[in-house]
Amino acid sequence: MHKELEEKFRDRWPGWFRDLYGDYRLTCMVWGFAHDDGWFDLVWGLCEAIEALGPDEDFKVEQVKEKFGGLRFYASGGNEAIWELVWKASSRSHHICEVCGQPGTLRDDRRWIRTLCEHHAAHTPKFVPMGAEDEVIRALIENQEKTENFLDSQEKTKE
Repeated sequence: MHKELEEKFRDRWPGWFRDLYGDYRLTCMVWGFAHDDGWFDLVWGLCEAIEALGPDEDFKVEQVKEKFGGLRFYASGGNEAIWELVWKASSRSHHICEVCGQPGTLRDDRRWIRTLCEHHAAHTPKFVPMGAEDEVIRALIENQEKTENFLDSQEKTKE
């Protein structure tokens, strides 16, 4: 997520996000929110719902990220009601494009499992099966050799 959006969370809930950009030896929030901007509203809504429950003073967000195409929201100092809200938000994330926030679908045909809308799915590289990289490299080498042979033949023709 862009830094300007992340800072909105810290401004609204400074105690919860006190470790944002903190020491990497002490927090996973050193990397900020490890997902794209499309889930901003989802995470904001989750935080508002948690706020409405009145969490304890020791409540703290430990990490927010994408994993296997879904939202992961880790916190300490919560309770069953908070974990239920987190679980619901995580489930909803599988239907929201991580990039733009429009309706999305979980896509596992790419190098990274992501939830994307049709538009962003069309602009994300597809998965290259294991071993296919070798074929691509072999073709590049063959083309390089053909190009060198052609250039050599052109040089010989000039002589």
